Amino acid sequence: MCKLAQDICGGVATTVPAYRDWNNPETHDYIEKYLGGKSGIPTADRIKVIRLIKDMTHNYYQIDHIHGEGSRAAQQIFLYMSADWNKYRAAAQREVHIDGYQSHPIYGELADVEKVVEPFMPPVDESYKLFPKVE
Repeated sequence: MCKLAQDICGGVATTVPAYRDWNNPETHDYIEKYLGGKSGIPTADRIKVIRLIKDMTHNYYQIDHIHGEGSRAAQQIFLYMSADWNKYRAAAQREVHIDGYQSHPIYGELADVEKVVEPFMPPVDESYKLFPKVE
């Protein structure tokens, strides 16, 4: 029901003007011109219904996804084509310990902590220990 209501209403459900925009003399005429509908139906009533659809269907982001990014199929094609599949493959290989990930710049071999990090670390302060050092 939410998807159908948002689909019929269109993207204007995301950008429906606020009441203060309606009362603002600088924007009132533009709202009348561009959001006016069928003759005999006041624009204010149309805006009230649009606001009701926005508020009742709650998911404001869903409206943006339906109308802002194109169809679901177009979104899936874009995401599939723009994915870094070599990166995902290397991450999966590393996770399950299959060779081949080592040459990937992100998921390749981990740096040797003792060589890369330790030289920059301050010395460990052992003066606070509660128990004497056991040898």
